[in-house]
Amino acid sequence: MVRAYRDPHLKRLLVITVDAKRWNASPAERRVQAAEEWLQLWRHNVAEGIVAVVDSQTQHALVRFDASGHAHVTASTAP
Repeated sequence: MVRAYRDPHLKRLLVITVDAKRWNASPAERRVQAAEEWLQLWRHNVAEGIVAVVDSQTQHALVRFDASGHAHVTASTAP
């Protein structure tokens, strides 16, 4: 399950929580594509918007974005 919400303390931050096991079961290319699409959509609607893709259980980051907005998947945090 994927859930997205705007951080109440940093309005330009969109937090997307995902089930890490299901997320990591997808090919890395698909995860990168999804994360970059989420960032593009968010930045289209929110100036200087930022996105965090995190494990719904641990809240650990599953994606890192570079300065150009390119996504890089992190090592799995799923048990």
